Amino acid sequence: MGLDLSADELRVFEDLAYFEHRAAIETQLTAFFKGLQSDLEVVTQSFLQVLPAAAAHTPPRYGRGEHYRGAPYRVLDCPAVFGPQGYFAYRCALLWGRCWTAQLLLAGPLAEPYRAPLAQYLATSPNGWRVSVA
Repeated sequence: MGLDLSADELRVFEDLAYFEHRAAIETQLTAFFKGLQSDLEVVTQSFLQVLPAAAAHTPPRYGRGEHYRGAPYRVLDCPAVFGPQGYFAYRCALLWGRCWTAQLLLAGPLAEPYRAPLAQYLATSPNGWRVSVA
């Protein structure tokens, strides 16, 4: 049993420059996400009176993987409250080579205080956002 690589696949397979570049980019992304976390924690402190109580003491969550829609990704949830009462999180995500996203994730009882004000804002504000409300 052997590999049956095309000439292009073999060229990519033998080229270590990709891995060297990716490692350098990953180092910069780690620093960027740490800085983003610091900025979001400052903002979170300014809004603790209207956020779920757990937002004050729940650490941020990081995620990463290799195969979301065919590309590596990174995720930062800050603030991040996940539990049996639902979830409340502000998610910043990077899909390599594709896009950056910022999402407000709300579900369960934790979402209830925000449902009506968000619906009102989205109904009256021309913003071009893509919205999914569950």
